[in-house]
Amino acid sequence: MEIFFCENNVSKGLESVVQKIEENTTDVEVVVEPCLGHCTDCEETFFATVDVEIIYGDTPNELYEKIMSYYNESIDELEY
Repeated sequence: MEIFFCENNVSKGLESVVQKIEENTTDVEVVVEPCLGHCTDCEETFFATVDVEIIYGDTPNELYEKIMSYYNESIDELEY
């Protein structure tokens, strides 16, 4: 699984989210890119691209919870 963050979005308060994901997941590559091409989203909310899905959160914690939910669902699917 790959999780991409825009560095501008990270600088708005997602540093702890990136750190927690790196600490609490396995087989995940976290990438912070200069730009993901979603400038309006970056300006208005918090987001990350997880595989091909764009996940949004109103707060850094909400984004983290949604990413972890996606991650856990993906792990569950692999176990079946």
